[in-house]
Amino acid sequence: MSSRLLLGVYPHFDEFLEATRKLRKEGFRDLVLFSPTARHELEEVLEEGPSVVRWFVLVGALLGCLSGYVMTVWMNQDWPIIVGGKPIGDWDLSGTQPYVVPMFELTILLGSIFNLVGLFVNARLPRIRVEAYDPRFSDDHFGIQVRTSEDKIAAAEAILSKNGAKEVKRV
Repeated sequence: MSSRLLLGVYPHFDEFLEATRKLRKEGFRDLVLFSPTARHELEEVLEEGPSVVRWFVLVGALLGCLSGYVMTVWMNQDWPIIVGGKPIGDWDLSGTQPYVVPMFELTILLGSIFNLVGLFVNARLPRIRVEAYDPRFSDDHFGIQVRTSEDKIAAAEAILSKNGAKEVKRV
């Protein structure tokens, strides 16, 4: 079943917010909201959960820490640095002093790289083309983009129109 895009343009924020609430209440989940300014009410209406970017950071940091340890132990096989008579690659934490700095540095490095990757993945960047956009959204109007199936497009169009949309168009 093919999906269609619907774009509603609103001159007033209250009508825009109410239309968004009604669309969510009716079960429309694939919404993109356009606003000239950041408004915290939009986050509440969309009911988005916490970001999953933090899991990217955790995985990157753990990989960085592990790779820092493995790298230093592997290099110590060729160029041994004996600290206090401890064996190379000892799992005892008292013998890991030469490994701590590379482990820390790679934890920070890979954690931040994975953070950036997670940001791009979850924001779906780079976005080559925007499907529906009106230049008025950068000035003084608000917009709702609804992606829905053919059988529900009339219901979405009715909700947008009833709640004061200045313009409703199929994209």
